[in-house]
Amino acid sequence: MTTIKFNDPVIAKIVKQEGIDNITKEVMEYIKNKFAKKDKTIISPSIDQQIRALKVTNPKRANRLKKARKELNTLLDPNKKNLTLTEAKEQYFSSRANQL
Repeated sequence: MTTIKFNDPVIAKIVKQEGIDNITKEVMEYIKNKFAKKDKTIISPSIDQQIRALKVTNPKRANRLKKARKELNTLLDPNKKNLTLTEAKEQYFSSRANQL
């Protein structure tokens, strides 16, 4: 376990209001997303954010986006997986058109 100490009364007040468990969860998620992006299966953070948001509101669409992302993974060089959402869509649809 790691302890982080904040000497800021504003942060202490926020932690007290939100609860230590919620804050801990958010901080851990932030650290993982910010610094542990070594996973080459992630094409674009914006696509992953869309999938996480859609899981609650539209699970079918989230699953379609996951499937599209997996298909894109087969097309891309692992060292060049920092695509914008637009670039990823273009590559996906062009590959689908070539398959037909």
